[in-house]
Amino acid sequence: MMKKTVAFMLTLVFALGLFACGGAGEPTRLGTSDFSIVLPEGYGPAEDVMDEDQIAYYYKDDESIDFDVYQWEKDGQYTLEGEANALAAFYGTTAEAVVVNGLNAMKYVSLEEYEGNTYTVVNYLLEDEVYIVELCFWTVGTPEEYSDIDAILNTLKKN
Repeated sequence: MMKKTVAFMLTLVFALGLFACGGAGEPTRLGTSDFSIVLPEGYGPAEDVMDEDQIAYYYKDDESIDFDVYQWEKDGQYTLEGEANALAAFYGTTAEAVVVNGLNAMKYVSLEEYEGNTYTVVNYLLEDEVYIVELCFWTVGTPEEYSDIDAILNTLKKN
């Protein structure tokens, strides 16, 4: 009986802890692709002047990273590696193959200017059968921001 009581209490403490922290959150599908992420607490879609192929912009506050999501059809002419290399070359950097939460991806880091400030943008590209999806995380280059990127990417799933 004591083991059942202890197990019940541990389960209750764990459940209350998840409730207090907002739980794991619901997956957010990335456009019409097969990919989804769980947005961290406080993040949500925000208004943005969308670039070509941009499908979402997620924002929390001025002290946190924000990120853009792009999606475009492969149409039998675009490949993950080819697109990553072309985008990286445009920004004067190189792309590398990486594995993100068990999924093959490409990554490149660019320096981009916005409203007079220069940001380090960490970009990840993935592909499903139909689409290429790009996540662009805007940072000022702190270890905490890179940790936040990793936390978001650790929720990435292919549905």
